[in-house]
Amino acid sequence: MKLSVMFFMYHSGIDQGKYTPEEVVKAFKDAGADAIETMHGWQNSSPENWKKTLAAMAELGLVHSCWDIGADLVQTNSADRQKVIDTCKTQIEYARDVLHAPTVLVYGSNVKPGMSIEDGIKLYGETLGEVADFGAQAGINVTLEDFDPHPHFVCSAKSCMTVLEIAGDNAKLCFDTGNFLNAGDLPAEIYPLVKDKIAHVHVKEKARRLPDDKPGNTATDGVQYKSALIGDGAAQIALVQRFLKEDGYKGYLSVEAGSNRLEEATYGVKFLKDRL
Repeated sequence: MKLSVMFFMYHSGIDQGKYTPEEVVKAFKDAGADAIETMHGWQNSSPENWKKTLAAMAELGLVHSCWDIGADLVQTNSADRQKVIDTCKTQIEYARDVLHAPTVLVYGSNVKPGMSIEDGIKLYGETLGEVADFGAQAGINVTLEDFDPHPHFVCSAKSCMTVLEIAGDNAKLCFDTGNFLNAGDLPAEIYPLVKDKIAHVHVKEKARRLPDDKPGNTATDGVQYKSALIGDGAAQIALVQRFLKEDGYKGYLSVEAGSNRLEEATYGVKFLKDRL
């Protein structure tokens, strides 16, 4: 297994001058990371900082573990569907030719108003399948993740597997430890159901919070969560890592910290490194 850190939560801090791209990249390297997971969009909104990030990564020998593409694959209009597919194809080529990333994550799909969950999942799977087939031809893993902003749609292990079955063999899973909690799943418990489809892993921690009237991070079973340090919550991270190790997983564990504090991410990297 190799170690990575998701970079998107540091975009605003870098843009605001809280820290430099070089400082962020070096902190992750010093903690033991092998790679950084980057996200489409920032290269356009903050091109100079993007260039500095790429240069710092190259200087310190960090590679790209995954390229994250925000794209809603649930489209009912054929023109909108083709536009989304074309966007994904362009970004897959960018991941291959520029970043040399092995994997892309396509995130952000959701059922539309008035549409049944079943119809949404069918559209999701069919479009993901077309994108994943293109990715396979390009030598890139195309993944979906259990997506916690929409816990009633595709967030549970069962719903993820249903989409992947529709999409076909080339579509893979980004296993997000924390997000499964929002669907009422325990990550270690559902791991056997999805393990054969895992191509990338997000290591995110959540702990239960005192009940309140805020809807954010509220699971389908009513349990409410908050971000926590890696290993200090309910996401069963050490156990999932052990299962992955026993099954010979060779891909990346990518730390998704719950804040933009660098020390939270570096703590997570060190936690995982101690258990490799």
